[in-house]
Amino acid sequence: MNFSPRYVLDMLAAAALAVLAGCGEKDGSAEYAKGVERFGKKDFDGAAAEFAKCMKFAPGNVDAKLMLARTLISLGDVPGAVKAANEAVDLAPSSADAVLLAAQMAFYAHDYARSRKLYGGIFSDVSRPPETRSKGAAGLAVVDIVSISGRDMDFFRESARMELFAAIRLDPRNASARYHLGLLYRDSFGYPEPALDQFELYARLDKSDTNRVARTRAKTIPELKDSIAKNPARRAERRDSAASAKALRAAEDECAKGHFKTARLRYADALAADPLNHLAAIGLADAWYKSNPTKAGAAEAFKYARKAWVLRPGSKEMLDKAADFAVKSGNAAGAVEACSRAVAISPNDAKAIRALADAYARNGKPKPAEVCRRYAKTMESAR
Repeated sequence: MNFSPRYVLDMLAAAALAVLAGCGEKDGSAEYAKGVERFGKKDFDGAAAEFAKCMKFAPGNVDAKLMLARTLISLGDVPGAVKAANEAVDLAPSSADAVLLAAQMAFYAHDYARSRKLYGGIFSDVSRPPETRSKGAAGLAVVDIVSISGRDMDFFRESARMELFAAIRLDPRNASARYHLGLLYRDSFGYPEPALDQFELYARLDKSDTNRVARTRAKTIPELKDSIAKNPARRAERRDSAASAKALRAAEDECAKGHFKTARLRYADALAADPLNHLAAIGLADAWYKSNPTKAGAAEAFKYARKAWVLRPGSKEMLDKAADFAVKSGNAAGAVEACSRAVAISPNDAKAIRALADAYARNGKPKPAEVCRRYAKTMESAR
């Protein structure tokens, strides 16, 4: 476990000031100062011994208990760290530092119920600063991320996503929230482009965890870029851009005349000439439904709209069209897919989140639907 170097420097400075101020020999301040110094040097055994001595003289020293918890987790003593953090909460139940650390230690102990309760208490307490509540929301998300599995996968990953959205709305500079949203998009949703955006933001924001930042810059980001570049759905052995453009113009002329069946043929020609022509793909989708406004026509339209968004994953317009065609064709799973990707592009669009909730409901998944509806409601009420 890595703790912020900035935090350690602050503790060293505070400890030095306490000694210079002439605190009494038996109040534990000297031992506390030595413990913080040894912690900063990664002498965790020595630090633990000093914090233990400090608490013999000052059993009510909350900072010493918090530092002891940090020290013990660095030594791999999870039960000891949990005990020290919980004792700090007992002494200072309103201390955000104490509650957040106790939540973190509970997480390491796999006591997810307690971790969720503590993080949730911080997040839901509107009297606390937004930056503090943001940490609680991000912590809740991490608990939900480790719970993603089985039949409730959609529920937990949407809970995590909405909590991370909330964390970022409360504090756009919350580096941990950006990092975990990147992980969620990469590993659970399989959305490499939104994941890359979040990892790049994280690498610019995090000024404390230098090891994680270095790994993200040297490994995570390059691997994602390589994966995106090598996506077979966005590669073609043969492209005739001139022929594709000519067929596209012909298709648009037919659409202007209302000849949508003929337009379908010309859009198909354009796409065959250049399989990466996203305008041909979305045009073909529109022409299919206009020429055959039935469930079968909508199903064909969705097929080509899906191809269009694969070619242009950042286009919310194409995703919205795909979602509409999916709904009209009765493809509930396709609607969820399109709406979910649209939310990844526009996380601050309450309408998009409500559309995702509706898609989940049509797909027989009320729990993730409710998570999305609840978050959309909080967005709207905050305006």
